[in-house]
Amino acid sequence: DGREATPVAAGANLVPETSPDGRYVAFRGPGRQRIARIADGALLDTDLAATDRYRWSVENGRTYLWSLGFVDGGTEIRRYPFDPQRGALGAAEIVLGADAAQNAESLGVARDGSAFTFASSSSSAGRRNCTPLLVASLPA
Repeated sequence: DGREATPVAAGANLVPETSPDGRYVAFRGPGRQRIARIADGALLDTDLAATDRYRWSVENGRTYLWSLGFVDGGTEIRRYPFDPQRGALGAAEIVLGADAAQNAESLGVARDGSAFTFASSSSSAGRRNCTPLLVASLPA
């Protein structure tokens, strides 16, 4: 169909998530979490804490990068404001703390950021135990 795959970032990179405008990709790279500009592969200078999954939303005209991040004792769900014109990431807002998002391993976010879903799992006696899918919405 004429499309070609073009490498954006070298190395062993995992869990990529493309921004809503198609200009950026968030991913877990070797040793740290990154955001790259797709057009030229330039890595942005970002401060993303240890993260396993990414999702993007556009809320009232503002772009946000959501992450499922690791903290001592579990995981938490964070949301970062992102300015696609400048390629700048703002400070993280903790949407759901480790007490509520403990052991979360999946994350889904509505395109408009109005709701998100996650599921958790744990292991005991060699068996994997999964929690029901949980759905939450942000306070208005």
